[in-house]
Amino acid sequence: MVSNTTTPPPSTPTSSVEEPRGFAPGRLVDFLTSLPPLPASAGYQAERLSAILLSIPTSSKGDIFLALSTYIEDILPSPSHPNSRSGRISDSNPPSRSAPRISHKKARRREYAVTQRHWKASRKRCIASILEGVGNKAPLPSQTRMEPYWRTVFTQPASNTAPDNITARDAIEDIWKPISANDIKAAKPAMSVSPGPDGLTARQLRAIPLPVLVRILNLILLCEKLPSRLANAKTIFIPKKAGSADPSDYRPITMASTLTRLLHRILAQRVDAMVDFNDQQRAFRAGIDGCRDNIILLDIILRSRFKSVRPSNIAILDLAKAFDSVQHSALMTCSRAAGIPEPMLRYLSDYYARGSTVLCGDGWSSDPIVPTRGVKQGDPLSPVLFNVVMDHLLRSLPNECGISVGSKVIRAMAFADDLNLVAETPGGLQTLLDHTSSFLDKCGLAINIGKSHSLSIKAFGHIKKSAVDVNERFTINGQPIKALSREDRWRYLGIEFEPQGRCMKAVAPQLAPLLQRLSSAPLKPQQRLFALRACAIPRMYHTLALGQNTISDLNHTDRMIRASVRQWLRLPNDTPTGYFHTPAAAGGLGIPSFRWLAPLLRRNRVRAWLPTPTPDPNNNMIADITQQYIAAELATCEKRLCDGGTQLNNIEQICKKWTKSLGDTIEGRSLSRSSDVTGQHSWVVDGSALLSGKDYLQCHRVRTGALPTRSRTTRGRHADRSCRAGCSAQETNNHVLQCCPRGHAARIRRHDAVLNYIERRLRRQGFEIAREPIIPTPAGPRKPDLIAHMGRFGIVVDAQVTNDQQNMRQVYSAKREKYDNDDINQFVRSTYKATNICHLPVILSWRGLWCDKSASDLLTLGTCNRRDLAVIATRVLIGGAIIHRDFTYATSVR
Repeated sequence: MVSNTTTPPPSTPTSSVEEPRGFAPGRLVDFLTSLPPLPASAGYQAERLSAILLSIPTSSKGDIFLALSTYIEDILPSPSHPNSRSGRISDSNPPSRSAPRISHKKARRREYAVTQRHWKASRKRCIASILEGVGNKAPLPSQTRMEPYWRTVFTQPASNTAPDNITARDAIEDIWKPISANDIKAAKPAMSVSPGPDGLTARQLRAIPLPVLVRILNLILLCEKLPSRLANAKTIFIPKKAGSADPSDYRPITMASTLTRLLHRILAQRVDAMVDFNDQQRAFRAGIDGCRDNIILLDIILRSRFKSVRPSNIAILDLAKAFDSVQHSALMTCSRAAGIPEPMLRYLSDYYARGSTVLCGDGWSSDPIVPTRGVKQGDPLSPVLFNVVMDHLLRSLPNECGISVGSKVIRAMAFADDLNLVAETPGGLQTLLDHTSSFLDKCGLAINIGKSHSLSIKAFGHIKKSAVDVNERFTINGQPIKALSREDRWRYLGIEFEPQGRCMKAVAPQLAPLLQRLSSAPLKPQQRLFALRACAIPRMYHTLALGQNTISDLNHTDRMIRASVRQWLRLPNDTPTGYFHTPAAAGGLGIPSFRWLAPLLRRNRVRAWLPTPTPDPNNNMIADITQQYIAAELATCEKRLCDGGTQLNNIEQICKKWTKSLGDTIEGRSLSRSSDVTGQHSWVVDGSALLSGKDYLQCHRVRTGALPTRSRTTRGRHADRSCRAGCSAQETNNHVLQCCPRGHAARIRRHDAVLNYIERRLRRQGFEIAREPIIPTPAGPRKPDLIAHMGRFGIVVDAQVTNDQQNMRQVYSAKREKYDNDDINQFVRSTYKATNICHLPVILSWRGLWCDKSASDLLTLGTCNRRDLAVIATRVLIGGAIIHRDFTYATSVR
């Protein structure tokens, strides 16, 4: 029977022996008792929490724990339904198989509505669902398949075995020291973090005052156990690949309360910083680029062994469900040996003994399960605890085995559950395999034979050649693993390898499916562009920085991206290339160019691998192997970053290159001053609902000057370019949008759209508005667009949209000269009783660019913020599209 409610696990029976009153003196007791009482104004029943602290000297641990548990239950929100499946996008109401068939158009609209709802709820999850090809198209398997499988995985009998002969280190008591407000600030979860089964969101957690959190977390440390509410969790399932259908194709993510995750993040940071981990384990380590280190190290080993004609033997191992299978007894034994203090060990023992989880699927949830082994993926403490176990494996490997790389002997390269063993001789590698298999077996872990393989490189010194030996076979627990041949390739940490090192892997085929999914997804154009810049392209950074690629492949990838974006935005084929890669703030779309980004990323990652990338004369091995490798890689990157004799050393210089490229074109020349006003182009890249998809497309056509006119469509040919409306002028964008009589009415509406927005902002500030007052002056009547007045303060506003060839600062100065005079000031003083008068010319070009002085005046007065500048710019662009539409309708000929 399936239950939809989470029932707490049975409580541990209390002992009949009376627990002693009070606590032994210690750092936690001294810290808590020294804290001043909280004022009632702090909220969250602060007086009650202070009373718990005051009772510490006279109460037992059980009394304090009971009082704390009751207090937490009262101040936190009611627990949510455990079936909320954050982290995976799917329609909560999938259509029934028996539902009547609907038209393709209606189905598309329904899919669009669902996608937009998910986009509004979480952009990150919506985009991830689209790029991974999951979501509505890949529902979870049924409960009858998922629950038995994962219940068996979580509750398989524990053998209570643990590694032996482990050298223990001194306990690090500072791991369990009092938690300060600074510790909490450094570990607070992001706003996007999903809540656990208790419904406490990251926003609600951040709303709790720091003094209250400090007292709660330190009381938990004092009691050395979590209240039941905070120990419970829910488990959701994330597909490992597109089209996942089997329960084993999903990764379980277990989420406890956000308050629990905050505490565990603090403890994890302390363990990582204070425990002396072996440097061969590079996963989940603060300040260590583990992927880079292991990939470069493996590449150096393979390349140097072939080049120097020396033998090597490598085993690439995969641990089967390592996080879900490790024995709790092994965790405790290895943690104690690593220096984890006894109070934390008691806390962890209680946490794993009582902590339950509920499996959640599509519309179903299981009964609570108390896992008997494994660490909880999704808990910040789990990676560190797994590192503790792997650390003892790496430390216990036989010293006589390994390969020399420079001054170091490398026996293993570990990254979480990805483990490489290396030795110079076959016997040495088999010894490492036997030791590793025995150690892991005692920890409840097993090596996945089917996904593990070996590589044996034989050296023939007399002919100075190396060869891959497929006949050299290695075994794990008596079972042989696959031997790689010369033609075989394998992936390690997302990078393709072959026996000679990293192999060429084209980026374009990896990015093409992502572009296709974005093209077919029911998204607005601005959403597609946002997803491309924020998610799809960054997914390639790992391959670009650590993989092997060619210039032609990078150029092909850039062309492929531009073709997709050109299709999404309906841009003409002759749109300047610089428009795609110039930063949005400088007038472009801000799409990174792989051709220049890839060598820059690789150079920066490789350069950071060694603190001093210069040969060491005192160590010939390092100079001959490691430093030569680094020097060669950096030289290649520097060569690729040379642009016609100019070295591009950082992203700013690459952006300047593209900005200059755009400014050298006819379409981009008028966008050269875009960077003068910050925020005016935010509408280009923010992916917001500010514009409809149609308006967004029109804004780009106007911004790039891509509106079809006779001058543009006949470019490069001898043809009639006179205005179709009969004007004695060439039909250019400037003429159509600024001068042609056929667009006069639409130009008035464009001007009024700008003015109306500013008027609304002024009214919100409390100003009264007078529209277009006629002011007599000796030079003739003057009619500013509006005069805003409030008390003794008055603002004279006059707006103008200029052509893209005018100097907007000169237009601004001319407006100031026209209206900032004694006659108009006297009129404002006498009519509106204003003594402090400000003149505000609002100047923009029809391409949506602000005059920097106008933008500065609006921001200084507080009339507009930077978001408003972007909104007004889009009003001008949309108005320009309407002017061109009216002109086209008025001059069309059948």
